[in-house]
Formats: sequence, C-alpha cells, structure tokens
Amino acid sequence: MNRTLYLFCYFVIIFVVINMDRKFFFFDIDGTLTDIKTFEVVKSSVDAIRQLEKKGHVCALASGRAHFRAKQFAQENGFKNMICEGGNCIVIDDVMVVDDGLDQDLVSSIVKQAYGLGLSVAASFDDSDRRYTRDEEFLKRVGNTQPFMTVEIDELFDEHLKTLNVRRLFVEKDPEKIAQIPEVNLLGQYPMTTYDFTIFECDDKYRGIQRMVKMLGGDEKDVVVFGDGINDCKMMKEAAFGIAMGNACDQLKEIADYVTADSTDDGIVKALKHFGWL
Repeated sequence: MNRTLYLFCYFVIIFVVINMDRKFFFFDIDGTLTDIKTFEVVKSSVDAIRQLEKKGHVCALASGRAHFRAKQFAQENGFKNMICEGGNCIVIDDVMVVDDGLDQDLVSSIVKQAYGLGLSVAASFDDSDRRYTRDEEFLKRVGNTQPFMTVEIDELFDEHLKTLNVRRLFVEKDPEKIAQIPEVNLLGQYPMTTYDFTIFECDDKYRGIQRMVKMLGGDEKDVVVFGDGINDCKMMKEAAFGIAMGNACDQLKEIADYVTADSTDDGIVKALKHFGWL
C-alpha cells in the first residue's frame, strides 16, 4: 500500500471512530441550564458542555424562546448551535439555517374564529420584541406594559397574517372562548399568569432536533436531551435518551430515562459523569 493510500485509510478510520462515539446533546435553558428562581446560569453546567465539545460531541440549546432572546443567551454563554422558536428555528455554527413560521392556514383559521368570538389578537412577524395588531382593541384590553414585547398597530395586519412569517400569536385571555377554537390544540399554549393574553406558538423542539441532527450527518439514536418543564415533554418522549432535572415537573420525570439532581446542584455535571460522557 503506498503512503498516500495508507494516510487516506488512516484518516477515514479515525473519522469513523470519532463519529461512532459522537453524541448530540440538547439543553433546555430555563430551569435546566439556569436557576429557575433567579434565572442565573449554572456555571458548572456551561463548563461541562465546553468539555463535551472538546471531546467531539455536538452541544446545542433546545428552547422555546424567540430567536432574538435565545441568541442573546447563546452568545453570552458560548453556544454556537441551537433549536429555538419551539423547533421552528435552527442555528448551526452561529448561522440561522432554518427559520419557519406557523402554518398560515392554521393561523388564519384561529384568528378568524377569535374575531368571531370577540377576542382581540396580536402577532409576531419579525425577529424582535415588536408585536402587531389591527386596531386599538388589543392595547385597550391587554395593554402595552409587558417587558418583553412592544405592541404596534398595523393597518395591514390581516393581510400580513396571510403573507408574512407569523412566529407566534397573542390572543386576549379568555379560557372559555379560546376552548371553542379547536385548532389552538395544534399549537403550544402558554396562558400568561401576569398578563391578560395567551401565547400560541410552535411546540415541537424535537422536530428541530431531528432536522439539525440530519443536517450534521448524525443519527437520532445518539441524541440526549436535558429538560425540566412541560414544554420539554414531547422531545423527552421522542429522543433516544432523556434526562430530567431534579427540579423538573412530575410529568417530565415520569417519562424521562433518568432523573438527575437539581440544576443548581450540578445536575447536568452529575448526569454526564454518571453515564461516562464526561
């Protein structure tokens, strides 16, 4: 065997061996990478993730946050890969490679029925804290004091619902009326306890995970997810291996493959060491 062919075979073998051991770790943010009470990042967890990356593993955020909010967290804590917007947005090596919106027919149907029930509606069209509504009703009933969004009137709002990328809907909170719109069950629902509206958005982190792993030439059997909340249940059920934090909700703990310590008690580090990944 000549030297060139020998070197080629050698590097192919090394590449295969490395990729055989490569895992894809996905981490929820709030309550998983952070203290759920103070929202401060758990430093031991971030340090451990950097060690995983040095070993050749792929690490990414898996968040329901809007991209502009998740991006800030990623930059502050050294993450170059993430699933955000509840699975509709994928970032690899700091480049947004997927940026989907909600299904427009579904959005149109929900909004039409909401109007028919006398509910006011707002929507997010761009990657910012700006939310838009068709008239002053949403502002009158819900207000414009939320720290994470600014509501503006858009005279072409109804037309933009059909032509622009709708990231999420904000519907005036009225559980009885909203229950009369069956299509809302196809989206994630987050009734705000502090404010008078319900958020409807994509709630399929695992779909984003599947797409990222495929793009990176990986196998879903090598996926490991960490989470703590209700919105992590779907990815925990579908992932090859799921780890719930000790501070996770009971529903998540019931379906997890393993329950580690609380996020603030080095839960991520302890799980990684337990399975020999660190």
